Amino acid sequence: MENVYTQHSPILLSTLESLTRGRLPINTYPYLDNQGVIPKEKPQDIIVFIVGGTTYEEARAVAQVNASTPGVRVVLGGTDVLNSQGFLTQVEGAVSSWTDVMRAMERTAGGAKGRLAEAVGR
Repeated sequence: MENVYTQHSPILLSTLESLTRGRLPINTYPYLDNQGVIPKEKPQDIIVFIVGGTTYEEARAVAQVNASTPGVRVVLGGTDVLNSQGFLTQVEGAVSSWTDVMRAMERTAGGAKGRLAEAVGR
């Protein structure tokens, strides 16, 4: 049975799958080999570092890619490992910096930021 906390598939999974298949656009996702040049072949050793923190779902995605792609090794790192409380703390910090005018505009426009601001009580 699937774990209720890992039902979401993070975008990192599709990004890594595209990278390992050689289909990741280099202009959108620039990467280099160990000599500092753009590689002509598919990468085998991949390091992913997420500034702001990584989630358990992203760690699971990396484990899936490592298990399902022979010859490819992916290492995941980040400035933090986020659980739901850590994620919401970061959201709270971002929302608290919005100006009152911006929050009012977002609520009126029905934007995602406005809905998020309402959800966290801002």
